[in-house]
Amino acid sequence: METIDKPMINDIISDSLKKGISYSDYRTLIIDLVEDNSTTGNEKTEALAEYTMLNDRRMQRWDKTVKVSDSVKVKVENFNRKTTWLVITESWCGDAAHIMPVINKVAELNANIDYRIVLRDENDALMNQFLTNGGKAIPKLIMIDNETDEVVNTFGPRISNGLPKIWSITN
Repeated sequence: METIDKPMINDIISDSLKKGISYSDYRTLIIDLVEDNSTTGNEKTEALAEYTMLNDRRMQRWDKTVKVSDSVKVKVENFNRKTTWLVITESWCGDAAHIMPVINKVAELNANIDYRIVLRDENDALMNQFLTNGGKAIPKLIMIDNETDEVVNTFGPRISNGLPKIWSITN
């Protein structure tokens, strides 16, 4: 990753946030894509459209069934910093289909958390600041303090958790 100064990173994040959508709008986008047999991203293939359809079903299931533990609820409900949780993703990403509903359930527990979503291929400058082992692996959660505009933490993608290298080739 190239070295970039803080004001420039803040501008990149700010520009991406302007394009950010809510989880509800993201789910609507996915439903529309399924109806059109399409997908997000620069590459439009039948296989990626099928992954988008599969991920829609996965997110529907997780939206209905995911439960946040009581201990996590207490921690999240007592969190008192205004933050934005910005997720970089694409509709065809299987890992995103599993984690984004969970992030949504957690974010819904606290009005101080603004959960926003941007698409990787439409936010190349942002993605390039949050590479994983030099790759544009997603989903990537970026936690931003709303008062200071500082990135306070990041999470993901699953590949960073030590999965075999074959994962980066197939995903």
